[in-house]
Amino acid sequence: MSYASSSEGGSLVLKDPNVYEDRASLWNAHTWERPEDVEAVLHKSRAYHYGCHTLAPLSYPQVSSRGAQDQTKTESCQERNLVSPLDELVYHWTRLAPKDLIAETNKKSSNAAYYLVKHVAQHWVNLLELINCTVAKGEYFSDDYQAKIDDTLSGQEWKAELIRINQITNDINYMRRQMNHFWRAMMLNLERLGVQLGCEQVDKNVSLALRGAQMDFLTIHTRMQPLRQRVEHMTAIANDLANLRASFKGIYDGEFSLRLAIFASIVFPLILVASILSMGEDFLPGKSKFWIFWVSSVPFVVAFAVGLVYGGRLDRGVVRDVKSVMQNGNKRKTGEQCKQEGAKTRKNWKQLLRRRRPLGRPSPC
Repeated sequence: MSYASSSEGGSLVLKDPNVYEDRASLWNAHTWERPEDVEAVLHKSRAYHYGCHTLAPLSYPQVSSRGAQDQTKTESCQERNLVSPLDELVYHWTRLAPKDLIAETNKKSSNAAYYLVKHVAQHWVNLLELINCTVAKGEYFSDDYQAKIDDTLSGQEWKAELIRINQITNDINYMRRQMNHFWRAMMLNLERLGVQLGCEQVDKNVSLALRGAQMDFLTIHTRMQPLRQRVEHMTAIANDLANLRASFKGIYDGEFSLRLAIFASIVFPLILVASILSMGEDFLPGKSKFWIFWVSSVPFVVAFAVGLVYGGRLDRGVVRDVKSVMQNGNKRKTGEQCKQEGAKTRKNWKQLLRRRRPLGRPSPC
């Protein structure tokens, strides 16, 4: 708030400087980024009182006649520049303030801040709605991102995705810190308004301006709590996404290393046989014993590959048999048990043979 002096009477005239064009410019000025790095984003938010661009409720209980209420409602719903607090106070006190409110202000001077606290509350609500819109978009993109994870990306693409997730996490953490700052500021506002924290309620014995401010800021305080919880939840989601990306990258690298190991294991017998047979001149290409290389190496490679592929299954089968023997112990089956198992096996074979129907011969005409 600046002032301008008059040359005639030497009086001071209050003047509100136009530093920022709109609320978005004011919000962007408090960020850590430079103004040229901020992109313009359209935001449509509901005004403080039922979509009306005014600081007073639509019912206007302080306006006596019905015609005056309709006229005041029509004038106040017109869009105005809501950035300047001084212009807003002058507009409301000269166009909307009823005689009852003026009389209450003459009795209690604190009522002079009636429209000022409404203006502050309106900015708080617009801030909460902007945060709500941002958090809703962040939640949508986080859910959509988890459903579209691609595990076929290259190493550079994996790195770029992780960097992007870290940047998103940084922005979410900044929003979380800002929400904590707003929460502390709101608690301080409630204490200054005389609200007892822990048993919040509106004091009906205070002036009209303080009573309305308590009601408005208690509402803002209640609306801020779920937004803080949603931002905290988004922070956990971003950390989980980063860990998930790192896990998928580890799995991909493990699969690639396994393929290289299998390839090296298959090529190793060829190298081994070639090194053994290269000791004699008769095994060189075109010599009499060159065919021995192929006869010995190819079956060796096949056996080695089969052992790599099915070795784990054989090991599991052996371990399973050993476990069954250890569980059964040294128990011997009696003759009656052997007869029962033999009859059961023959019955199963008969049922299997009945299911396999032989091809019928064509009947002679």
